[in-house]
Amino acid sequence: MGNELKTLNNDELSKMAQVLIESGFMTELAKQYAANKENESTEATDEVTRQRELVRGMLETDMKGNLKQSNINC
Repeated sequence: MGNELKTLNNDELSKMAQVLIESGFMTELAKQYAANKENESTEATDEVTRQRELVRGMLETDMKGNLKQSNINC
């Protein structure tokens, strides 16, 4: 093919980093990363909440403390 990968020296790396920072690419990447982390966290929290509600429904008691029958099939 004729194309070879070359190792970048410090000057080339510095220039590349400067372009990425000045173009706003790194800022946008950080925003996307934060949004993804927030979504993952929200989904995990929603799943935990759903599981808690499921267990709570299965263990619900009446006024006398008797365990109610649940319609939840696990």
